[in-house]
Amino acid sequence: MRRLARNRPSPAMVVALIALFVALGTSGYAAITLPRNSVGPEHLKNGSVTPPKVAKKTIALFKGQRGARGAAGPQGAQGAQGAQGAQGATGALGPSGATGESGAAGATGVQGASGLPATKFFAWVDETGALRRGSPGAIATKDPVLTGIYRVMFPGTNLDACVPVVSPGQASNNAFFPNTQLEARISSWPGNPGNASIVLVQTEVASTGAPKVAGFQVAVFC
Repeated sequence: MRRLARNRPSPAMVVALIALFVALGTSGYAAITLPRNSVGPEHLKNGSVTPPKVAKKTIALFKGQRGARGAAGPQGAQGAQGAQGAQGATGALGPSGATGESGAAGATGVQGASGLPATKFFAWVDETGALRRGSPGAIATKDPVLTGIYRVMFPGTNLDACVPVVSPGQASNNAFFPNTQLEARISSWPGNPGNASIVLVQTEVASTGAPKVAGFQVAVFC
């Protein structure tokens, strides 16, 4: 007896078993006794039918066709300016462009001032030593002793930095002197205390170099 009493169920267990039997008996009765389509909306409690309890085909019947696309909404306000991006790499050098047309010629400039004459001093001396023509103040003389030696002076000048150039001239009768060669130099040169305003001219026979009497023309370039 003590062993049976020890294995007897508690009152709570008995109540739970009775409730289980009642629930099973009621659902079985409803499944057997309720006719088809006898349960309507008025028999359903709000919230008792959940999506898992509804067939997929039935759910599809609730969905209509997609409607037409609505009109576009108004344009939104302009957003804030973004930060400046990093500078890109330098591009390759492009090809050279075509040569442009020549521009119109510019206006003629104002004429500059006249320069100094290239020939500073000049003289035309005949075979007698007479000055036929020359720069103002020029003086010509023939050496009274040495044949073919003439002196042309340009008073008040210093010709040390100048170069004399001489060529055969005309005689007193306007004749020429063939077979004549001439030499000219400034009377003063380094080591010779001559007169820097005098040009020495020597006339010679071209074929022999012997002194001769002849007229000449001399020009001095400085």
